[in-house]
Amino acid sequence: MSVRPRWISFFVIALALALRLFALDFKPAHFDEGINGAFADAMRTDGCYHYDPANYHGPLHFYALFASQQLFGRSLWALRLPTALIGTATVALIFAFRRFLPWRAVWIAAIAAAISPAMVFFSRYAIHEAWLPFFTLLAVYGGFGIAYGGRRIHDLWALALGLTGMVLTKETYIIHWIAAALALAALRILEWVAPTAPARRRPRPADLFRGPRHIASEPADSEIRTDAATNAPFTVRDIAKAAFVGVAIVILFYSGFFFHWKGVAGIFETFRLMASKGTTAEQGHNKEFFYWLKLLAWYEWPALIGLLAAPVFSLRRSPLLAAILLIGAALLAGKGYIAIQALTPEERFADYLEPRLHLDSLTSAGLWLLAISLSFFAAAPARGAAMRWLCLYGLGTLTAYSLIPYKTPWCVINLTWPFLFVLGQLAENICKLTDRLLVYGVGAMLAAAQLADTWRLNFRRPTDDGDRYAYVHTTFDIEKLLHPIRELLRTSALHRQMHGIVLTEAYPLLWTLNDFPNIEYPGEDGRLDEYDADFLLVPANREEEIEARLLGIYFKERYHQRAGASDGWLYLGAERFAPVFPNRTPEFRPRIAQPVPDPQPAIPRP
Repeated sequence: MSVRPRWISFFVIALALALRLFALDFKPAHFDEGINGAFADAMRTDGCYHYDPANYHGPLHFYALFASQQLFGRSLWALRLPTALIGTATVALIFAFRRFLPWRAVWIAAIAAAISPAMVFFSRYAIHEAWLPFFTLLAVYGGFGIAYGGRRIHDLWALALGLTGMVLTKETYIIHWIAAALALAALRILEWVAPTAPARRRPRPADLFRGPRHIASEPADSEIRTDAATNAPFTVRDIAKAAFVGVAIVILFYSGFFFHWKGVAGIFETFRLMASKGTTAEQGHNKEFFYWLKLLAWYEWPALIGLLAAPVFSLRRSPLLAAILLIGAALLAGKGYIAIQALTPEERFADYLEPRLHLDSLTSAGLWLLAISLSFFAAAPARGAAMRWLCLYGLGTLTAYSLIPYKTPWCVINLTWPFLFVLGQLAENICKLTDRLLVYGVGAMLAAAQLADTWRLNFRRPTDDGDRYAYVHTTFDIEKLLHPIRELLRTSALHRQMHGIVLTEAYPLLWTLNDFPNIEYPGEDGRLDEYDADFLLVPANREEEIEARLLGIYFKERYHQRAGASDGWLYLGAERFAPVFPNRTPEFRPRIAQPVPDPQPAIPRP
């Protein structure tokens, strides 16, 4: 690698790391982060992670959280560190694809991934999703190396470890495996119908702006560097060794390092449970077919451009086939639209594709085919098999995820990365047709828009209820409780013995305050004999009931933990928290109360 590519790689990776580590604990812990943290805490007493097939997530992330907390202590920063690092590693891994793709396509894809609002947001988030793009890219890298005949042993291990990591991360790996296999089959068919290296390239409108110089076509694999001549084919022993290590690692993690053998059987049982959950209506998670396209259009413009270019790069120009598909797609969409109009509102709601765009399954499928048919009018064979496969794989996974009604926004990072490569290839092609400074200027404007969204999502308004990525995120109201507690702990560690009652949603407080042994979590409908404590979190609908039974004097303020959760009230005992609020008058006093003695700010009562 020359000096210039090395500096570009260093700059992009450093930018990705900075965006993922800067103020990592700025936003409060999410509900799901609290659950994952609690699982990691339980490993200290259980000795391992007990894999549950109904949890729909592999064990790797929990072991990473456990290791991070053991090394750096229990903190939100330590909890999020593994995903921040693996998100940065994903950007670094993209640069390895310069073996198979043009350099410009690779570094543009890497920059787009480094500043992507979704990639950054969910890398600063202690959930499993950030691991899947890394391992998928690793498996694809190894697969490309093997497919192009390099026969490097590290390609075999990259493929094996990538597939292993996908299994250890999340059960949706099966979708990616199927999409990859179908993309490979479609690639073989298209290679037979329309080879990737045409002898001459048809003129394009952009050629008019280039001048009289003729643009010759390039070989399909001109950017591919293989070393098949110097490497012997893999032996059966090589393949068996890689397969054995992969299977052994999977068994090791799922069995809880041999302390929970039941978890190994759960590897297969989870698919039955996942299929049921993924196709059963669930309020708040079931979304329409075009949900992912709407997310891309809202935030991920580079990926959306790559998505629009993917059919053009992967198909072939065929006006007759396009016309046939166009007519069929129009009839299908029209039939679906007429059918949905005949249904009652209640029947329409039952179709998981309907909620926002008022489209049923047939209409959605028709529009999807319509987009594909239009691509046949403008398509031209891709110049490399690697790029064509990425286009087909990206379209396949997007279609599969769109067909599944159960959708959560963090899955978007598993769908965008193939289209970032397509974006880079599009820029590469356009640079050969016109002034590259024009391409870089448009790219700079796209990057500026992406950075603005990334900054707003992560550092300006990371908990907005209406945001499409800040999905029912914990609000900063949680600091109304945590900040006073931290202030007391600065004076004495004995304050960890304080008594608290949480009648609202338990997570993420159950993890955040896990090392406070005297906090109770009865739940919103929980009943206790006595409610007086150093602090209380009370649902708004139980305010009068609880206050009628309180005997102490409290600081009182509104509390809203997250979107989707009911409003509540926070009560901080004046006797315990008076040193934190020296000039504040308690808002709640019982009907008959004794005067509270003057606090001693210098030596607060533990």
